[in-house]
Amino acid sequence: MSKLSAIGSALGWGMSAVAFGLLPVWTSLLLPKINSEISFSEIELLKSGSIVIFAITLTISVLVDYYMSRFRYRNRSIALLFNAFFPFAICICGMLIHIATISTKSEVLNVSFVLNSNIGITIFAVLFCVFQKVLLVYEDERGTTS
Repeated sequence: MSKLSAIGSALGWGMSAVAFGLLPVWTSLLLPKINSEISFSEIELLKSGSIVIFAITLTISVLVDYYMSRFRYRNRSIALLFNAFFPFAICICGMLIHIATISTKSEVLNVSFVLNSNIGITIFAVLFCVFQKVLLVYEDERGTTS
């Protein structure tokens, strides 16, 4: 498999993951437009944790894919960075953001900051996971280590 086709496969996987993984978010945004009796609440969306849970779940799924694949990083520092530090940071930051969100009263919750934090951690998780998937797809097809 060529590098370009591995990138294409990983990007396709990433778009599918975002489309289906964030289905609860898309639903909560779309339902008020379909039925005017249903209202959208940013605070409820943030307190549900669906965005953060998506980022954590996506990260863990790619980490499991790595450990189930034949691909291994040759450099231990890079392996530690991509298979321990980044996933751990995404999970811990996501959990801290969510815990702070649900423990803060709705009246004093800085919705803009929390929403941007949720989006930021999710973008980082998606980019990290797509990068990992490119390596996994390319190297698994080649049967080598990098």
